[in-house]
Amino acid sequence: MLQERIAKRIRELCSERGWTVYQLMKKCEASKNSVYNAVNGKARITVATLEAICKSLNVSLGEFFQDGETDDIHISRDEKETIVRYRSLNERQRLRVEGYMRAMLEEKMPPDGIK
Repeated sequence: MLQERIAKRIRELCSERGWTVYQLMKKCEASKNSVYNAVNGKARITVATLEAICKSLNVSLGEFFQDGETDDIHISRDEKETIVRYRSLNERQRLRVEGYMRAMLEEKMPPDGIK
């Protein structure tokens, strides 16, 4: 059933971030009751609630419903862990990481990372 699939996916995404359901409810702009019901598959979820949950988890609706990796993109375990860590950062921290990455790319470091 779709409700169970949605509930399972929300729990998976929370687990990837090391979040509890309570932490998701605090971060989400939807009502705590709606988030609780969605996570537990107790009621049909509205699109607005699912969008709010996805926003809190920093995933698009497409990513939310995507099952596994796509055939044309291969992500290593280390890359996946980096993405999970990045998603757990707040907006200010993400901007700092992105700035640092841009600066590193502008340095045009050799492949071995040693200048």
